[in-house]
Amino acid sequence: MNKFNSLGMEVLAYKEELMKEQPEIIYKSLNFSIDSMLENKLIDLDVHYNLKEKSISIPTLKELLMNKTSFLKTYEELLIEFEEIRKNLDRELGLIEDCQTISVVEKDKIILNQDFLITEDFIREYFLIESDTDYENLMGRKKFLHKFALLRLEKIMKDFLEECPENKDFEINYSPVFFSESKNLYGIQLVYNIDVELLEDENKLNEISKNLKLVTRQAREYFNKKMVA
Repeated sequence: MNKFNSLGMEVLAYKEELMKEQPEIIYKSLNFSIDSMLENKLIDLDVHYNLKEKSISIPTLKELLMNKTSFLKTYEELLIEFEEIRKNLDRELGLIEDCQTISVVEKDKIILNQDFLITEDFIREYFLIESDTDYENLMGRKKFLHKFALLRLEKIMKDFLEECPENKDFEINYSPVFFSESKNLYGIQLVYNIDVELLEDENKLNEISKNLKLVTRQAREYFNKKMVA
């Protein structure tokens, strides 16, 4: 993803032109424009030198600009672009049970979170619980179900990741066991980390979406099987 703003792109365009074989009159015009940018304080001496010095490569200049916020898009600008890509991913994925995507600009990632919750129906059936009082007693923090969730959920996720083939397009890990206040249930997440740059290509987006749908389905089937084992 291009993180440079219009000023950053302008500086890089000047560098590209200066690196080419040009008539002397073109060089003079480019250098005059670059000097004007320095005079108008659009660039500093550091950038001015790296820009005009032919021995300094374009990648080196890019690295320098990446450390200067005046040449970069703002967080808000990047988030708009990330969100557009995330929506494209959501469209390709369709509806997957208990899955949500989020944009993480700081890490250059789109993340898919897949929730796995120990449902009330499972608890009542698995532990033969009939009364609401017994159920509430089991659900208390640091009580039996809390310990059960910590042991069972982490073990299932760890085993699944060990058996799941590695995918070159995204990384998968799992969250700590959590308690959902809104649902009054214990759960865990599989976290799928996807480089946002991969999702910019439509063909790659389609391929990654197919792989995500396959792995999330396999994870759900594995979880359901192992919970009752």
